[in-house]
Amino acid sequence: FVMALRVSYAQDLGIDLRAMMALSHLVSRLTGLEPAVNKPILGKNAFRHESGIHVQGLLGKDLRAFEPFPPAWIGRAHEVAFGKHSGRSNVRHLCREYGMSLSAAQEHEALALIKTTAQRHRRELTKEEVLHALLKPWHRPLTA
Repeated sequence: FVMALRVSYAQDLGIDLRAMMALSHLVSRLTGLEPAVNKPILGKNAFRHESGIHVQGLLGKDLRAFEPFPPAWIGRAHEVAFGKHSGRSNVRHLCREYGMSLSAAQEHEALALIKTTAQRHRRELTKEEVLHALLKPWHRPLTA
């Protein structure tokens, strides 16, 4: 309700939105139950993007097409996931984050590796798994 008023009607009730995340963590710790991953606002996937087009949107300037409010309002940040729906934007985002760059051929190869590995394991890959996969084929740090 608080977020609906803030986002839809620009009504700030003076409630610390970051406290919602802390309260959610406290309730989870006390009950032993995590919020559903697809729960709006507080769920793990609320600001996670796997689709290449979504990640491309993250790299752009206007995120309102994918998110009704910035994750910083509640003390969160965007997350990029790596799986069978990933695109070159996912690879570029990760490379940018770690100060690396790939040629177009390397991007294509890395993306194919991410997709096939994710499908084989039937899950998203961790950032560490993707970094290992990116660095392994070329046996050297990738440079800008």
